[in-house]
Amino acid sequence: MNKRLSEISYHEILTKATKEDIEKIVFEEKRLLDEKSPKTYDIGFIFGGISMIPYRVEKGLELYNQKRVDRLVVSGGIGFMNRDRKKIEADKMKHYLLEHGVPKEDIIVERFSRNTVENIGNTFKILDYEYGTIDALDYVLITSDFHVKRCLGLFEKAIGQKENFIGCGIKDGVKDKENWHNSSIGKKQIYQEAIALCMYAKKMRLENEEIKDLILKR
Repeated sequence: MNKRLSEISYHEILTKATKEDIEKIVFEEKRLLDEKSPKTYDIGFIFGGISMIPYRVEKGLELYNQKRVDRLVVSGGIGFMNRDRKKIEADKMKHYLLEHGVPKEDIIVERFSRNTVENIGNTFKILDYEYGTIDALDYVLITSDFHVKRCLGLFEKAIGQKENFIGCGIKDGVKDKENWHNSSIGKKQIYQEAIALCMYAKKMRLENEEIKDLILKR
C-alpha cells in the first residue's frame, strides 16, 4: 500500500512496520552527494548531535581538503539528545577542525541551536548576514545516514527550493541503513527517526512524501 508520511500512525510504526517499511520511511535514496561529481559547493553544513565527532566532522574535513566545499558551518548548542550538558557542540566541532588545519575564517559557527529546526534557522541568519543572501549559495548537508531525509526536508521548507543543496549521509556502523537493525541502539534511533519524520509531516514542517509499497503487516 501507499501512504503519505502524515497518514502513518505511530502505532503502525511501532507494531506493524517491517524492516523494509522503516527503511523506506527513514533513509534518503535520491538527493545524495555524488562522490565522483566534480561539482563544488559554497557551504558544507555539519549538523551537531549524535556521531558528529568523528564521523560528520571528518566528512566535512574531507570535502574541504578536496576543495569541494569553500567553507564549513558547524551548528549545534546543547541539544536535547546530547549527553554532554556542558560543552557546546559547535565549539567542539570547531576545535576539531582547527586542530586538523582548517583556518578559522573558513569555519562558520552557530552555537545556540537545540534541534535540527534551530540548526537551520539560526544558521540562515548568520549566512544572510555574512553573504547578504542564502538563496544564491550551494550547500552540502553533512549528517548521519538516518538524519539526511529530515535535514533535506526541513531545508527545502525553509529555503523554498531544492536545486541548490544536496545531502551527505555518514555511516557509523550502528545507525546507518546497513546496520541499524543489528543492535538495540540502532533500532531505538531509527524508530525514533521514523516517528519524527511522520510528526514533522503532520505539522507541515516538511514535504508530506508518499511512501510507496508499504507492507505494514497485520
